Amino acid sequence: MNNEPAKQTDFFGLTKGLSGTQIKIIGVIMMVFDHLYQMFYINGVPQWFTWIGRPVAPIFLFICAEGFIHTRSRKRYLLHLLIGFEFMSIVSLVLPLALPNNNIALIFSIFGSLFFAALYMLFIEMLHNGIKTKKPGKAALSIVLMLIPAVYGSMTVSMLLSPEEITVPQWAIAIIFKFIPNIMTVEGGILWALIGSLFYVLRNNRLLQIIPLAVFGFMFFILGNIEWLIILAVIPILLYNDSRGKGGKYFFYIFYPAHIYLFYIIAYFVR
Repeated sequence: MNNEPAKQTDFFGLTKGLSGTQIKIIGVIMMVFDHLYQMFYINGVPQWFTWIGRPVAPIFLFICAEGFIHTRSRKRYLLHLLIGFEFMSIVSLVLPLALPNNNIALIFSIFGSLFFAALYMLFIEMLHNGIKTKKPGKAALSIVLMLIPAVYGSMTVSMLLSPEEITVPQWAIAIIFKFIPNIMTVEGGILWALIGSLFYVLRNNRLLQIIPLAVFGFMFFILGNIEWLIILAVIPILLYNDSRGKGGKYFFYIFYPAHIYLFYIIAYFVR
């Protein structure tokens, strides 16, 4: 697969625009502002820091879709995201035991959201190939696979809400929630998985890609939810020039957990 499309113009017809790496860096900077607020709000960090971070998830979901399209191995791509999720699950469990801080809950992990978005991209691709090759069994299997995360998520959430009706020990439920990705409880839940999947489905038309994001942003605005600022993600998305950029292939995998745990440790000592 050719990872570098021949046409490299953005929505505005410019010859440059932003590469995937540049958009990723923009997302990382915005993310740092958001996590600075989450970790140090009690020390006086202003709330507008977290406003800056609202478009981050859609930005990385868009980059995730682009990465899925161009990756040489779908399985390896999913495995990297799953490893990131499991690693953060372990550290987020152990670190608060060593350095307890009641003001901060280590629940940050966009790896789970990106994993489900990429997983549904895989199922959608399977469905498309099944229909295209006239293999109804393959198409039906893809639909069943799409339902499994939602069914599993609903079952485990009901267990959490009605613990008196089950015989599974609470510690076992906690482990299940912590180490098995759950589409109902990962950051952004089904909404982020849906937006990421739509980025993939509508990949051939940049304008169509941003419509779902604009719709959800408008809905949040009507509801008075600060998440309406996700709509600002359309700016870097429209400026994307179809170039993946150079360097930083594994930068996000390292920087994302590293900066969260560094901030947590600093917050512990300055609390």
